[in-house]
Amino acid sequence: MVNFVLRVLCFLSALNFIFALNTDPEYRGLLNRCLAGGSFVYVAVRYSGNIYVTYKFDECYPYEVNGKKAEVAVFCRDVQCVSHPKADCSGGDVTPAVPLLAGLTLINAADWVRLLGKGATCQPLALPLELDPPSDET
Repeated sequence: MVNFVLRVLCFLSALNFIFALNTDPEYRGLLNRCLAGGSFVYVAVRYSGNIYVTYKFDECYPYEVNGKKAEVAVFCRDVQCVSHPKADCSGGDVTPAVPLLAGLTLINAADWVRLLGKGATCQPLALPLELDPPSDET
């Protein structure tokens, strides 16, 4: 099950190039909401019923709020996320940490996120401390 979920997420990440070029007003609106939220906001989500919410790092991002399912999410920061079995993000991790890049749009067609769990927490994507290749000096 986890392998399937990771394959789906990898496929969606590969589509990032297509969605990053998207000029759709909904995409732009969500991206602008996300960016306007400050440096700790990483995603803007539209739930059914046109409910818009932004989430900060380490804040629980439920896939459903008051019976309204997440429909579209636009990420404005690079993050690594884990899914949880409960909507309050308790109960451990369902998935390993998955990297999601800024500009990625996730569309919850056919409510596929239910395969991941009921909520997620995300942290800034960890970068390697040393970006330069090792020198050949001995």
